[in-house]
Amino acid sequence: MQKIFFDFRRVFFLVCFVCGFLSIASANTVKKDAPDSTKENAADSSKANALQINWENSFSFAAIFLSHRSLRNSDNMRSWPFFLIATPLGWTSTLKMQKNFGKLLGVKSAFTGDLNLMGAGVRATASIELLHLFEIGTLGSVNSAINYSSDMTQMGVYNSEKKKFENDYFMTEFLFNVKYFAAMTFPLMAILPKSDWTKILLKPNASFTFLHYTGAADKEMWKAGNELAANGYRYQYGATLLYMLPFRYLPMAMLSYNVIGIVHKSDYDAVYDDYDPSFKNISITPMLSIQFSKKWSGMLMTKIERVRKFARYHFDEDEELLQKRIGYEWAVPTVIFIVQRKF
Repeated sequence: MQKIFFDFRRVFFLVCFVCGFLSIASANTVKKDAPDSTKENAADSSKANALQINWENSFSFAAIFLSHRSLRNSDNMRSWPFFLIATPLGWTSTLKMQKNFGKLLGVKSAFTGDLNLMGAGVRATASIELLHLFEIGTLGSVNSAINYSSDMTQMGVYNSEKKKFENDYFMTEFLFNVKYFAAMTFPLMAILPKSDWTKILLKPNASFTFLHYTGAADKEMWKAGNELAANGYRYQYGATLLYMLPFRYLPMAMLSYNVIGIVHKSDYDAVYDDYDPSFKNISITPMLSIQFSKKWSGMLMTKIERVRKFARYHFDEDEELLQKRIGYEWAVPTVIFIVQRKF
């Protein structure tokens, strides 16, 4: 398994190197002067095809609404109807590079570092665009979770005998993630009557991800940040509908549909069979983009999920992985409002 993981990493860094080499080589290419009658168009084309580099920093705040469904297995808050918290979310720095080869081909890469409530991490992305409509690429990341205390969060490797996670504190263990993804953009506005109310895009997507947590052996369950899994492969497919709104402060609304599942049930120990690790998680996520100013923006979103339904409605939170799934139910676990300040 580790050999496969390192092969994935080699492929990822090779793609990054090739994309970077193509961008630098193309940026240094000298083009001949265009005829006088087309100098202006040639200049515009040359500018559009030049290597574009953008450095962006942002700080995020979040107001998070947790419903009873999310609190029902908490020792302290299982009887609460809801819980609301407002908190700084984290800092993110991103370096983006893009090189277009005419209108047919584009090469993009990004390098990101972030520190947030869930942990710290770095990630690199490299992708190729065809006609600015089809994108295929790879993403690699390294993350470390933050475990505030045994009462606040449970992160690390799950001990099924003790029915709890063996704590992983900050920068002691790491989650490696290699993702291959593809996305297609369908501009529905091209077949709809032209107006400010028909600017709609449909973006189907699919991805294949390999996850490896350094603190866990194969088949062991672990939790790191927002991830709860075992070392192995995961797939995801879905689509996002983007609606460009004709409002200054509400520029866009989105609706996403995603299905996530594991590739091999054998990646999980048999002790989790009742939990049904191969259960497919389905989520429907409506989102509304808000633009306060050039530097201040926001996102209001919620998630409607198809989640596991267990034999016991109330149970200690750490016992979830040992519960017997008897079906599924739809729930709204959170509503999140994020405000972002760019620097």
